[in-house]
Amino acid sequence: MIQQQQEIIMEPPLYFAKDHLFDLNFHPFQDVVCCAQVTGVVNILKYSSDDVVEIAAFTHHQQSARISQFFRDGQHLVTASKDCSFAVLDNNGKMVLHQLKAHKHAINALKQLNDSIIATGDDTGNIKIWDLRQNKCVFKVKEAEEAISGIEIDSSNNLLLSSSLDGYLSVHDLRFQSTNEKCLYAKSDCMEEELTDICLVKNGQFVCISTSEGNLLLFKWDYFGDFKDRIIGHPNSIDSICKIDEHSIITGGEDGLVRGVSVFPNMITGILGQHEDNSYFPITKIVVDRTQKIAASLSHDSSIKFYDIADFVNKRKTAKVQVNETEFEYTNKQTQKDMDMEGDSDDSEDDSDDDDDDEDDDGKQKKQKSLKTKNLQQSIANLKKQKIKQFFDKM
Repeated sequence: MIQQQQEIIMEPPLYFAKDHLFDLNFHPFQDVVCCAQVTGVVNILKYSSDDVVEIAAFTHHQQSARISQFFRDGQHLVTASKDCSFAVLDNNGKMVLHQLKAHKHAINALKQLNDSIIATGDDTGNIKIWDLRQNKCVFKVKEAEEAISGIEIDSSNNLLLSSSLDGYLSVHDLRFQSTNEKCLYAKSDCMEEELTDICLVKNGQFVCISTSEGNLLLFKWDYFGDFKDRIIGHPNSIDSICKIDEHSIITGGEDGLVRGVSVFPNMITGILGQHEDNSYFPITKIVVDRTQKIAASLSHDSSIKFYDIADFVNKRKTAKVQVNETEFEYTNKQTQKDMDMEGDSDDSEDDSDDDDDDEDDDGKQKKQKSLKTKNLQQSIANLKKQKIKQFFDKM
């Protein structure tokens, strides 16, 4: 088992690859990243505060490599390519599996579902699930007409979610065979904009999807027909998103900027960095390391830019604690105040001798109590948004 390294890494320097890069991901336990090049080469890079060096390169793909990811256990690397194949390599660089004709079209998305199951999506909307132990496809569906841009799975590993460039969110129930009509659990209306990336937030209560129009769409769980809310403010397309925690994500935009975003309350909390100073190459991928202190992005200039996001992450955690404490204190004060008012109302009722007037008063008091409850809930929500906004205005 690979031991997690404890050395503190500051922001590594900018790294330029030999060719255009398509994908980038961090190792789950080591200070290592993998990246996929347009030439089909997959590179393994070791980074430190002072340098980024190549420690391995693999050339098993015949066309551009689009995907490179480490497995969660850190023991294997999975890659996928425009040549319609995917491959699995071990820690020693030995080829464990190479599925040559996995799809009829270029693979554009890949998600590890568990230790032995992965899902792949191609440029024409096909999704396949592969059992690596048997080296075969065990499930396949097609609901989209254009490229699959992202794949997610719920915590129970039953519902597979996918976003596509034709503007649809599709949800499939893996407990049914792909030929069963119950397999399609839900499908959204057309969003009339390209859906570029996907992640789950708020402990799986919401699905966050980025779009080509600069929006972050929030779909409430089990209400997948249309988005419940959205976060606006990005001037151009959002090409990549990465979850920090259940209420925070970072985005990579077409304008070359990395932004921190709060989810409920919905707001852009600030700009964390720019891929390269005085240039606005679009960010095509944004990822975060295991410590949540370093982020890295890809752009069209064939470079990997690293960012120190420790300050942002710490402030997000502090803001959440402060808001929760404020909400608790505010709620207790308002509850005690309402109880005192109800007590005064009860005393006044005892002094009344007219039964008809008592009934009218009871009706009015119920309405007033209901209105106070609604006003209290709205006040808490407004205070929560105000406190977080004030906190991040100081950043």
